[in-house]
Formats: sequence, C-alpha cells, structure tokens
Amino acid sequence: MTKDYPKNRRDHEFKKLSHAISWNSNKKEQLHQRINDSIDRLESKKDKSIRFSPYVASIGLFLVFIAVGYTLYFNGDQQNIQGPEEPPVVIEPTPDDDETDELGDNEAQEKTLHHYDGTYDDSHYSVAMTDERSDYIIEASIQGFNQARIGVNKEKLAKITYDADSLLNEYLLSEYGLQVVFNEFPIGDFEVVDNHLNLQFEQQDVMGLTLHSGVDRAFSLANRIFASNFINEAFHYTVYSGDEPFYNEHEGFGIIDMPINTPRFYVPVTIDDKIYLGFSAYGDNVFEDKNQLFEAYFANHQDSIDFSMFTVDYIEINARNDYEISIEGDLGKAAKANQMIERDIRELLIHGLGLNILHQKELFPNVHELFVIINGNSIDSVPLELSSITPNVLPYDFFAEWEPEEEFDVGQLSVKNSTYETISEVLDSVEVSSNWSRNKEVVAFSSIGDSDPQSYMYLWKVGEKRPMIVEDVFGYISHYKWSPNSQYVIAEMHTSAFGRTGILYSMKDGSISEFQYDYSLAWSPDSTKIAIGLVDENVEPVVQTEMGGTMHLAEYDLDTGNVTVLEEGTQHYYLYPSAWEDDGTIIYEKRDIENPVKLEVLEWNE
Repeated sequence: MTKDYPKNRRDHEFKKLSHAISWNSNKKEQLHQRINDSIDRLESKKDKSIRFSPYVASIGLFLVFIAVGYTLYFNGDQQNIQGPEEPPVVIEPTPDDDETDELGDNEAQEKTLHHYDGTYDDSHYSVAMTDERSDYIIEASIQGFNQARIGVNKEKLAKITYDADSLLNEYLLSEYGLQVVFNEFPIGDFEVVDNHLNLQFEQQDVMGLTLHSGVDRAFSLANRIFASNFINEAFHYTVYSGDEPFYNEHEGFGIIDMPINTPRFYVPVTIDDKIYLGFSAYGDNVFEDKNQLFEAYFANHQDSIDFSMFTVDYIEINARNDYEISIEGDLGKAAKANQMIERDIRELLIHGLGLNILHQKELFPNVHELFVIINGNSIDSVPLELSSITPNVLPYDFFAEWEPEEEFDVGQLSVKNSTYETISEVLDSVEVSSNWSRNKEVVAFSSIGDSDPQSYMYLWKVGEKRPMIVEDVFGYISHYKWSPNSQYVIAEMHTSAFGRTGILYSMKDGSISEFQYDYSLAWSPDSTKIAIGLVDENVEPVVQTEMGGTMHLAEYDLDTGNVTVLEEGTQHYYLYPSAWEDDGTIIYEKRDIENPVKLEVLEWNE
C-alpha cells in the first residue's frame, strides 16, 4: 500500500492561493453575468426608456458602483493572500456530512474514497468471483429471491456461477473490478438428497479435468462457494459425471463427499475504489492459535487495507455465557490511512473478524454469536449472529435480468457453392479454431465460444454444403495438425503445461487413435511418423520445473504405435522437435533447464 506523506508548507500555500483565485474568479463571473442580464433587460425596454430614464440612470450608476467595489475587494484579497490572513477556501462537499467529520482534513476529502458494501442478511446468495489477476476469491453476495419476489433464485444463481458469458464478465469488470471464477461449462442440475448436495454435469464436460490444473482449481472453488448456499440443507456435496460420481482414475482424484463448510482466511482486498473481503485463490491459511489469526488479519497487506493500528484486546466468554471480542485501535487514523469513512472501517473490522471466526472452526469450535466491543463501546445491545454477515454485496438488478447468450451451433453452418474461398469466408465470420489440409480440400475446425471452450471436431470438405461432426473427438482442442499427404489430421489437446494428447483421425476410413506426447510435434515428409517431445520423469533435473523431469526427442510410428527415443535430454537440458525437412532431417531445439532463454537449434539425421 502506498503511504501518503503530508505536503510541505509551500505546497499548502500554493493550494490556498489556487482556492482563492478560483473563488474570486467565480465571483467575478457571477457579477459580470448579472450586469449583462441587467443590460439585456434594459435594451429590451428601449422603446419605453423615455418614461423611465431616471431609473435607467440610477441603475447605471449602481452597476458602476458595484464594479468599482468589486475591484477594490479583489485587490484587497490578493494582498491578504500574501499577508498573515488566509483567503476563503472552497471545501469540496463529501457524500454526506457525517462522512466529512469522520475523514478529517481537507486533503483526505480530495482523494477518492474507498467503499465497502456489506450487510447482515442471510437471504443473500454467494457467487465465486475473483479480481482481474485471479489472486483472491471474492464471495460476491446477491439478493436471493424473497417473498417480495425480488432477487435471483437458485436456478439463476447456478447460471451465474457456471455459465457466465462475456457480457456478464465485462459488466462485472467495468462496474466492480470482478469476474466470475469459472465459466468453462454449465451445470446440468442440482438437488439435495438426505443432507447431501449433488451437482450434475455432462460427462464430456468434466472428463477433461486434471489435478492441479487451473481449470480444476477454478471448478473446485466455484463448486465450494455454490455449495455454501445450501449450508442449512446439506453437509457435503458430490460432483456427478453423467450418472456416476466424478473420479479421474488416471490421476487418482475425484470430487466426492466434499465438506461444504471449509476453513478459509479472509483479508481486505482493494480493487479500484472498492474494498472486498476475499481469501487466497491458492490455498487457505492454517493458524496455530487465535493470536496468529488476528495478527495476520491486522497486518498491512500489500495492495490492500492497513489495519496495523488495531489489535484484539481479548476474546472470551462473558458473564452471560456469550462470546465477546474487544478491539482496540484508532478509527480516525485508519479512516485517513485507507481513504475510507469510519463507518466502513467499523463494518470491515466486524465482518472480517466475524467471517474468520466463523470459518476457523478448529480455533473457534462453538462460536455462532459474538458481542463486539470497539474501544470500550459495545456495537450493539444484542450479540451478532455470525452466519448473518453478508460481505461484498452487489446490486441484484442486472443479475435478475441477465440470461446467458445462446452458443451458436457451428454445425449449422452452410454454403450452397462450397469452395476453399466460400468456406473460409463463412468460418472467418464465426469464432472457430481451424486449419486447412495441405491440398486445400478439407478444413478441420472447432468452436471457441466464451461459455464453453470444449468443442467437437468438425470436418468440412470442399463441395459439401455442411460440415460433418466427429462425435468421438471432443474436448479442449487447441490446434489441428495435418499430415503432408492430407490423409491424417491431429486434434491437439493440452493436458498440462507440457503434456499433450494427440487424437489422430484418418481421412481414409474415419478411424481414430490416440497417443501421448509433450510440448510439440512435427510430421515426417512421408506422413508415416511423427517427431515428438517425450518427458522422462526418471531423470531429476538440476532445478524443479512443471515438467517434472527432462524431455527427449522421440518418434511415434503410425503403423505400429511404437515410440522410439532419438536423442536424450539430460538433467541440464531438454529437447523437442520444431520441423521435419523433406530430406529427412529433424530440426529440434535444445533448451537449458536452469536458463530456458538459452537455446540451441540442432539437426538430427538417421
């Protein structure tokens, strides 16, 4: 957080001078305007002026007197600026009078105020959102559908959580600096059965989830916050892939019987002129004791709020058998340091501490209500119900009216006279990832829509009115790589930072096969082999990387399915192909593991 230092005496004097000149200029303009208005009125009455000439003369003398008096007054003020007395200073109005008193001096009032919007109402729903850098998870609160038929219902909540389109995210970023955490694919259905929340998704949507990937983390966070809206109905939740609970056998992880109430640590987060309470997107803090938790909350967080002037005096059970927390600190100093009003400082203190106490069950196992005392003054005569704390409130209006945009079905594209040119023109008009075969007779493509980046593979042949869907090829397709003879195409799917799955489709008979490789590939000139990168986790690199080992230059044989290592990487460097020349030479790159910028381009020949 940037510290604001007091301005020096000279800056203060220049500021006063600027205010005085501005004040006098405004007065002068107002006076001139009144004079011009009077003259206009007199001109409009010229034809009647003979009868009223004495009055006109009187008005003229009166205006001259005002002009002379104004000149003397202005000169006197200029002399006062340089003397011991100070000129009038215009103080910009603040949103309301009590905020003016709380902020203190004029310099604080000229800065942009930071606002925190929270309330006490358990009828709100929570949506997992994040800042633009995705550093924090913000539980945005939206009014739930109530008896007055105001707000959003849980069906709309599910759409906001899992199916946000570009329109919704653009609105959130522009108005609140936020965006929805997850919008990769929509939820099919949800229901609570025997105190257990079941979240239903299409099998082809969740089958691509991998452990520790960005999509998996975002999906888990979205599920967790969405499930928290059922805290009074369920204790655990399970994600279903089709009719079965989701479990990735290859990586050995699933989303089954996950607890809804999980520990998390909230801190104030500053985004533009707004303050939110959020928790880290990369894990929840675990604390040894209560004091460590409080110290962490009051720490001066980078790019956030400075609460370092506060401490918890005590938290204990009082004589009425209620939990009581006493906070000591300078509210005025905190308001000035953070460009906030004291009311928002108090709310942020109470909400932040209350949410942390509520969600750190190991430290506070049976605390549901809390008396809050700040500087010896009780905030309320009744204890605060922690579950009623509603942070980060957003207006419900836009969400109630919003509906996700319908995804355009690229399979419905058509053209009467399909040539390379006409098909290319049609595909250029929609959002697709495409690549033409070498002979320009067929194009492979898939949709890259905002709401669902997973797509089927489509093939559109020249001469055909519509494209053909390849239903057995579906997922996060990043590229298409055609063989030199145009008889094969590879749909490339990313499985990790380096890992790839290649789905090989044969134009001869429509057969499909699959092979694994890493980072890059290159077709042989005769279209029978593919040069690939191949990670070897048995080799321990000199420094740990996401690759988890080294990478060899290898070759995949289409006929046999065998993989042969051509050149080995080591603990110091890794290898991957970039091209396969017509003369049989493989161009590959050798990259230093410690310093990836260090690169050599080499050749391999049989």
